[in-house]
Amino acid sequence: MPEMHVLETRAVDVQPLAYTPTGIPRATGGAISRTRVFELIRDGSLAAVKCGRRTLIPADSLLAYLAALPRI
Repeated sequence: MPEMHVLETRAVDVQPLAYTPTGIPRATGGAISRTRVFELIRDGSLAAVKCGRRTLIPADSLLAYLAALPRI
């Protein structure tokens, strides 16, 4: 009988480069709502770009916003 090789697969943890306004509540565990995302974009606290009709928030913008929040 021929020898069978099993390919080992590993889940790769890939961090997103950008989030949609709907994706940020999921990424933050519900701490930031979709409505709040648009408020933060409007007041300049979060950077946003357009890709066609989609609004995207770069991951580094979200991380910078979270890092600037007051510590408790």
